[in-house]
Amino acid sequence: MKGPFGKFAAGVYQITYELNVQEVGRPFALFANGVLLAGTSYGENSQGVLTGHAAVTLFENDVITLQNLSGDTNLNASVSGIGVVAASIIFEQLTTA
Repeated sequence: MKGPFGKFAAGVYQITYELNVQEVGRPFALFANGVLLAGTSYGENSQGVLTGHAAVTLFENDVITLQNLSGDTNLNASVSGIGVVAASIIFEQLTTA
């Protein structure tokens, strides 16, 4: 997954992300223009899968980043030797401004 993500039209977005992480206890959150978006901080379950989702208001040309809140972490790009998607993020526009 590569970021930052930008060039949004103003409106309310449902943002969902999923990460396959190696280390336990690594919370992630969404930021808009370097500012933490309230309600977007999530930690992974015991299986190393971290899923977060939130409805947030974005303004035109906001730059969104998904950041690890506790330092570096590695993503699992394979399971049992089979390549897998280690991260995904979906932006769904719910309303316009």
